[in-house]
Parts: sequence; C-alpha cells; structure tokens
Amino acid sequence: MVITDQSDEKELLIRLRDGDEAAFARVFNSYHSFLFLQAFKLTQDEAEAQDIVQDIFVNLWANHVKLDIRVPLIIYLSKSVRFGYFKKLRSKAVRTRYEDDLAYFIDRGQCTTDELLLEQELIERLKSLARTMPTKTGQAFILKHLENYTLAEIGEALNVSSKTVSNMLSQANKDAKIKLGMRILVSLLLP
Repeated sequence: MVITDQSDEKELLIRLRDGDEAAFARVFNSYHSFLFLQAFKLTQDEAEAQDIVQDIFVNLWANHVKLDIRVPLIIYLSKSVRFGYFKKLRSKAVRTRYEDDLAYFIDRGQCTTDELLLEQELIERLKSLARTMPTKTGQAFILKHLENYTLAEIGEALNVSSKTVSNMLSQANKDAKIKLGMRILVSLLLP
C-alpha cells in the first residue's frame, strides 16, 4: 500500500534520515511491490527487475543520512526504477573482451585442433588468474565468464547479493585486464 498522506510521508522521511529502521521497513513494505511491477514492465525479466528494486532500497538505506527528497516519494522511487533500468542497459552494452572473443569463436562454428588447444589454454589462464583473486571474487569470475551464470545465479551460489556480485566482477575484470595486459607486454619485451 503506497503512502498517500504527505505529512505522514514527510515524517517518515525524517525518521528514515535519522536511521530509523522501522521507517525504512515501512517504505520498503509500502513500495516494493509497486516498484517491482514497474521494473518488470521495463525489463520483462524477474531477476533483473528484482535486482533493480534491490539496488534502489540498498542505496536508499546506504545514503539515508544525506537523504534530501523534495518530491513525493513515489515519484522519487519511480525515477529511481527508470534510472536503474537505464544503468542496466548501459552495463549490458559494455561487454568484456573475453565475452567478445568467446562469442566470435562460438559464432564461427569451426573447431580445429589448434583452436581447441587455444581455447583450453585461455580457460586455464582465466582459471589461474581467478585463483589469484580473493576467493569469492575468483569464483564469481569463473561462474560468469566460464559457466555463463547470471548475476542472480552467482549471488545465490555464493550467498551474496547481486549488487555484491556486480561489484566483485567489476573489480575482477579490472584486475584481469591489468594482469593479462602485463603478461602480454612482458612477452613482447622479452626475446
């Protein structure tokens, strides 16, 4: 049930800004279903819709101290859904070099012995690289890039939130690019 009384909403936002967990729970219970439906209409995907809504509430609580909402809460949260959706679209558009190379390899449909050996070597290098990362980050990296798990599936497997998985993968991808880039540079410099 969405909160319709403006004075009640203002009081609730003040309590939320002060760190009142009961106020946060009331906002969550009042708006979660509405926001999920709105996100689902945009994404047509339950897991993505749930991720968007979860991110909204995580950010709302994480930033409750500096909360300054000057429009009705429902408008603020609805805009947050649209922002979250567009953020997801942008992140989907940014594909890693590993995914592009693998997609190219798969799309060509040719499997020579050399290509199979190169693929196995790449997989071993990625696994080796993952072992140098913190345990859950390395596992998330493997599940995403070698097992094709979704963020939600990885989160469930590692018992962490999808947002945490996203953060771990972002850091893992940066580390991988740096480490693989350094190996390539060293191999070019050494005779």
